[in-house]
Amino acid sequence: GELGLQRHLLKSFGAEAYDLLLLFQGVDSSVPATWKPPGGAPPLMPAQREELRKDFPADVAEALAEVSQTLKDGADAAALLDKVEAAAAATGQRLRRLDKKAEKAAMADFKKNLAAQVAAEDKPPAALSLAVPLVHAQVHNRALNMPGKVLGAAIKSLKGAIPDSAQALLEAYHVAVVESLQGKSESEAFLADNIAKLRAVCEAPTTAEV
Repeated sequence: GELGLQRHLLKSFGAEAYDLLLLFQGVDSSVPATWKPPGGAPPLMPAQREELRKDFPADVAEALAEVSQTLKDGADAAALLDKVEAAAAATGQRLRRLDKKAEKAAMADFKKNLAAQVAAEDKPPAALSLAVPLVHAQVHNRALNMPGKVLGAAIKSLKGAIPDSAQALLEAYHVAVVESLQGKSESEAFLADNIAKLRAVCEAPTTAEV
């Protein structure tokens, strides 16, 4: 479960960070100054990244190559952060240190907003897509944007951190959502009957018994 989440982070946030480093380094050479990466999706293909990097000074190209290799390995978010920091230094960019007070406030807002959305959402697939990152944020204190394909991995990563009954509910609800989206109408009754329990898990994930 945790491995799947790390791979998601590498493919999304990691790739965007790599492209930003390429942009900053390339503004004075081959990358147009007007280029901006679209949010939420890597704008450059791997071949484009390699083409840009080969024209950079040797020390910069080497540091960026290590970021590229970590992205290809796809299994260590901590290693990626180290490589991004080293590459930023090589390109002359200074990464801003985390502001713990602002981070804490942002996390509180993230949880509050998700909780309000879960409480108001009546459609089971949407409710689950909101509930899983909310529970994950409450348990692990991490704010993650989770596409549907990583919800299963995120739920598995909660095992041992929440009561067994809450874990079982999330797993069963996820299975039922997938079946419902596949057109299996028999799952819809389970989803409707248990959406209140899903909300209960969100309200107190570490103590909820459902």
